Amino acid sequence: MKCDLSKKQTLGAKRTLKNLKSSMVSLLSRKAFEQIQVTEICEKAMIPKSTFYNYFEDKYDLLTFVITDLLHDLYPQVKQKQDQSLVTEELIDRVIDIVTENDETLRRILRYNRADRHLQHEFQRLSTEIALLSLQNCTQSEKYDLPFSIVSRVNANAFLIVFTYVYIEGNNLSRDEIKSWIIRLLYPTKQ
Repeated sequence: MKCDLSKKQTLGAKRTLKNLKSSMVSLLSRKAFEQIQVTEICEKAMIPKSTFYNYFEDKYDLLTFVITDLLHDLYPQVKQKQDQSLVTEELIDRVIDIVTENDETLRRILRYNRADRHLQHEFQRLSTEIALLSLQNCTQSEKYDLPFSIVSRVNANAFLIVFTYVYIEGNNLSRDEIKSWIIRLLYPTKQ
């Protein structure tokens, strides 16, 4: 990704990135990712294409930024805990909060982009990163005798399976049911 989120950004850069992110999300909620053109993104963000290319290689790079930025928004408030299941429960709550706040937009994005492999890959990557971060921040994580990358993928799939069931397949579950189902998938013996 051309845009380095770890560097301090000027107010102008923050505004540009916010507008590009907002434009991408808005366009994704109206059409398939493959149909979106860089020109459209720039027009909606009210920036020249040259500015876009100062920050991103292409629209795929922007999509990676949007998903990565979501990860940065998700994780900072999860503190180090002794019990990995508590970290996971905090993350589930944060994910549910974000999904609930953006429910209609998320449903539209998923409606227009069900078959888009790049978008699916980015959601899988986001879920895996969230799971990996939760595992790495736990002192109890040393008890896993498998590589973190494998355990995090399993945890990520628990998130994705339940969110797919609700948001793509259209099944209605309450917030408590979503959280309970994910926890039961992650910790089958914990009731």
